[in-house]
Amino acid sequence: MNKSKQAAVGVGHGNKLTRDRVVGERIMQLNDLGEGRNNPFGSGSPKPKTLVKMSVRPKTHNGTYELILKEDDVRVRRSLKTKDLSEAIEIAPDEYAKHVREQVALVRPLIERFFFFYLEAADKGLKRGAATYKTRRGNMQRMTRVLEYCGIDPAEDDISAFANKRDGYPICEWYMAQRRRSGDSEGAIASTMRQACSLFSKVMMRYYKKQGIDVSWLADWVACDIEAPEIQPFSASREEEARIVAKCSLLEFSHPEMYKAYLLAYGCGMRSSEIRKALYSDFREDYDNETYFLVRNPKAIHGGQLNAVQERVCEREWYDRIKRFGSGDNLIVDAPKKMTLRDFPRFLRSECGMGEEVDKPLHRLRKWAGHRIFREYGNNMEVAGHALGHKTLDITRKIYTGRPSLARRRLDSQSA
Repeated sequence: MNKSKQAAVGVGHGNKLTRDRVVGERIMQLNDLGEGRNNPFGSGSPKPKTLVKMSVRPKTHNGTYELILKEDDVRVRRSLKTKDLSEAIEIAPDEYAKHVREQVALVRPLIERFFFFYLEAADKGLKRGAATYKTRRGNMQRMTRVLEYCGIDPAEDDISAFANKRDGYPICEWYMAQRRRSGDSEGAIASTMRQACSLFSKVMMRYYKKQGIDVSWLADWVACDIEAPEIQPFSASREEEARIVAKCSLLEFSHPEMYKAYLLAYGCGMRSSEIRKALYSDFREDYDNETYFLVRNPKAIHGGQLNAVQERVCEREWYDRIKRFGSGDNLIVDAPKKMTLRDFPRFLRSECGMGEEVDKPLHRLRKWAGHRIFREYGNNMEVAGHALGHKTLDITRKIYTGRPSLARRRLDSQSA
């Protein structure tokens, strides 16, 4: 390099001050751009004000120049991939722009990337409050459909699109209003929005912050007012229970797999997903000959985390009926998934009188199990909650057990 060029780029005495000044001037020019390819924040974005100290220095081991960025106590080194100082000074502003774009992508990722953070949350150590992967994926897909309805493409738009307005309203509120105008029921709208807004739970918002995401763009969804579902307490009738027992008992020889599903739901209080996974070896006796069974990956433990196991009490009568059909690590209900999702619920509606007002016929058998156990064991909420695998007794009390039996209490007091 000749002396005139050395002077121009600041090589020689005072070269560090000169080259840093040259790079600084180039970066200030970059920051003054409101648009164009060199704007780190993209065309039309606000002009950034750099608070970063920058310098260009050669690496000691090979002489390749690098851009050093220092903000507060954080130092970032980015290779300029050249040993020519003048070329390094020309490259430095674009490398800085690339760095800023990468930082923006971290705090304001594409929605598609944001979904990845949500899906991987449980695998990154977020155990408490994280739903199962299957549930999270369903929530993500529901949110995708909501966004597409609002004209937002998760593959093209970043999370700032969550703060978009339509007709002056946040898009979450606009979406619900449009669905109402289309004649959709409040229950269907609320169900959709509860799934979509589960991405913005308190637990997840804390997780996003820890990942460095700017959560201010999500405020409208956090504040979205969704009508709470009306909780219907369990209402029992002697006629319904008698019809269920009579009709389902006839399945033992005509449809044995349905019959076993009945034993697990009505007798043991299992959910449909638990019925499909139940093994004969899960039903056991303890040292006192009390019967119980295991539920693997239950909903109540960390949202169904892998390898979690829950023990639930089981009445001897139902234990014996189930064990009569088989043993070992064999599925109790060896039938296609559609049997528990469609065929058996259809039977319960047509034969057992569960009309369309019953949202989930098979789950109603689980409620009957909770109600029966609650009353037969002295209105004991704790026993019923344990049998159903509930995390807290509040849900047992509100939905599953129904009214207590005063006659049962009188009998218990007389026998005592």
